[in-house]
Amino acid sequence: MDGAFTVSDETMFRYLALLADSEELYMEPSALAGMGGMVRVIQDDAYLESRGLKGKMKRATHIAWGTGGSMVPGEEMESYYRKGRDLLKAV
Repeated sequence: MDGAFTVSDETMFRYLALLADSEELYMEPSALAGMGGMVRVIQDDAYLESRGLKGKMKRATHIAWGTGGSMVPGEEMESYYRKGRDLLKAV
């Protein structure tokens, strides 16, 4: 493992709404925690330099493990989505 990080519940709900709106994919909020990791990597020049990745990220493929969306009852997923949309409006 190269790194670890945490995100707030609010961030996970925002990611859920953004993913649903942009890709029509619905995932369990906790499955979305990893989405922010790829952003952190590409924005950290010192990290990229230390691993010989500077200048190579335009061709990179970022993968986040997404699970659980199909196992969440529809009403609950809709509630998660609304919460994420409300949090996005508040920013």
